[in-house]
Amino acid sequence: MQQQKKRPWWYAPLTIGALQNENEGDPFKVIDAWADLGFNTEQALHLFGKDYYAFFDPEKDSALLQQYLDRARQRNLRVILYLNTHILPVIHENDPPEYFARTRDGALMQAYNVYNAFVDVTSPWRDLAMSSARAAAARGVDGIFSDGPVILDTWSESADAVFHEMYGRRLASLRLSRDADRRLKAEFNREIFGQFVRDMSAAIKSVRKDCLFYINLGLHYDSSGFNDAQDLLGSEGGFSYYLPPREIKHYKVGVTSRVLEALADGKPTVNFISADFKCWDRHLKPSADILRQAASALANGSNYWLGLHSSELDLYRANFGETAKLNRTVATNPDVYGPTRSLARVALYWSFPSRSLEPREEASDFYRRESGKGSLVASHYDETQGWFRGLISSHIPFDVLPSSHVSRKSLKRYEVLILPATSYLSEPEAELLTKWVRAGGHLIVSADPGRLEVSGKVLPRPALTDLIGVTRVSRIEPDRANYNYMTTSDSIPSWLWPEPNDLLPSFTRAAILRADGAEVCARFHAKTVGQYCPLGPLKSDAILFRKVGKGWTVFFAGNIGDTYGEYGIPVMRQLMSNAVAHEHDPIVRLENAPQFVEVTVRQSRDTPLSVVHLVNHGGGFEQPTEVPVVLTNVRVSLKSPERCRGARSVVGGLQLPTQRKNDCVSVTIPEMAVYEAVAFSIERGLP
Repeated sequence: MQQQKKRPWWYAPLTIGALQNENEGDPFKVIDAWADLGFNTEQALHLFGKDYYAFFDPEKDSALLQQYLDRARQRNLRVILYLNTHILPVIHENDPPEYFARTRDGALMQAYNVYNAFVDVTSPWRDLAMSSARAAAARGVDGIFSDGPVILDTWSESADAVFHEMYGRRLASLRLSRDADRRLKAEFNREIFGQFVRDMSAAIKSVRKDCLFYINLGLHYDSSGFNDAQDLLGSEGGFSYYLPPREIKHYKVGVTSRVLEALADGKPTVNFISADFKCWDRHLKPSADILRQAASALANGSNYWLGLHSSELDLYRANFGETAKLNRTVATNPDVYGPTRSLARVALYWSFPSRSLEPREEASDFYRRESGKGSLVASHYDETQGWFRGLISSHIPFDVLPSSHVSRKSLKRYEVLILPATSYLSEPEAELLTKWVRAGGHLIVSADPGRLEVSGKVLPRPALTDLIGVTRVSRIEPDRANYNYMTTSDSIPSWLWPEPNDLLPSFTRAAILRADGAEVCARFHAKTVGQYCPLGPLKSDAILFRKVGKGWTVFFAGNIGDTYGEYGIPVMRQLMSNAVAHEHDPIVRLENAPQFVEVTVRQSRDTPLSVVHLVNHGGGFEQPTEVPVVLTNVRVSLKSPERCRGARSVVGGLQLPTQRKNDCVSVTIPEMAVYEAVAFSIERGLP
């Protein structure tokens, strides 16, 4: 038997603690604090921090770093060094001024507040950053985290020189009113960002191959061009609450983890979670809320990073009590929290080009609604958020499939694919989807799929015409939230809705379209004049169903996801879940579990374990969670034709009696609070 290749150390479960600001006390006490709480890794900013900024200077800081590493190793704590690669304090503006990114009129690009501004990755500062990273790797740090760079629209002299070298033009020649020039500048901004990431990775690896490297990744742009330069992918899924908690969804960490996993191509991932209550950096979230977010990361195959932004570390030990227990659960169950893969057979499409066609107004990824939709039937962002809520509330495990990763191989994993308001689809994407549906795939689309060019211009014929049977979207009808309806047709399939001629609430935005070759399942009524007015006549098609080859499509001609996400109308969730469930045998079923329980199913890559994770998001009217709702006698049924040798509750530490019926094995969890995982030992060969 061929021996399995040994993985790098960062493939083992990571529980990362981080003190994210200057520490005026004894820095070595921080090591003891993290180790005592059961963390196995520290991301160290405080060691060389000034306020919330840190940068390793080899000449001044090497002796302290060596002492710190020696002490950390005594406590079996790995150390990842923090490097700030996106801002500089503005006190450095005159020494030297070329380090800073500039607007087109030459002004500094402010960051966070008046004390900081963004650095320019094309400037001589990049050499300083590379030198710092190489020196830290040579001195034995376990890893380097680059907090940055960020994609900026910089117009500095150094950026102009690089632009001229790449394109033979000067930045001053660009006229951003032209689509071609605007796209060229955006391409340049992404390329200099990606090149910095690739160069820093190469600098570190030239010194030590076993030094971990990763950056703070944004999920609103396509990062596929430089993800291979990172050893793991991480993002700020749990940085909250910058804005009122109603603006953030309970499932933000889980969704971020799903996107990271799709982008990582088998590499580990980490979710950054602020332990403090943004924007009150010196005040911690409740213990149950910190635990809920960390558990949601684990449930979706991600590591977690918990960061404090105050030096009063001892004050926070109590708030970390539940997380300390979770750290020990992770440490004692490497078979559960080691490398795994999702067993979901449903995927939600995340389209970077569609995302770029709409305005952004986020504190961080997946945080708040869009400020406008313009000519779009729905915002891809808002529509996706609503589908997140609908699938999680229906206890349907799902993955996220980014547009950068769609391929024949990736589609083959799924029985159901959902395209939420995917207004842009390239010809290769449309062709792949068509072949997948004809081979037996189930495609659910909403709003205006494939209706726009990448520039935002409306196409004369939607890209998915042959699949969904829509030849043209003539116009958008907004503001259907008040007093407007649709009625199901005589021919609506019973699996989609049980009652023909049933009056249902309308989506809040609709596409007025021309259908051809699809079965009409529901039609919109004409918009009513106002409240308590008679219903208007049936006017345009609202829901279409079409069989294509061995597969089929369902088209919701409006923002069904966004409508459910905003108004919570049960009809919307039922339509969504009914469409997903048709001819789809779910991998897991829950009984006696409320809608606020998130469920995922993951399979160990190294052992015969299949693990069902349950995250209880219930705990009050709003976030943050203070006291979780305790659940009892939750029944979990896992689809598994193979023999099950036993099951255990990982957090509760109980051996659970199993029952088999047909191809499902079932257990009952006597009691759970925020989080539980059920590990089923299945007799099967590993792929």
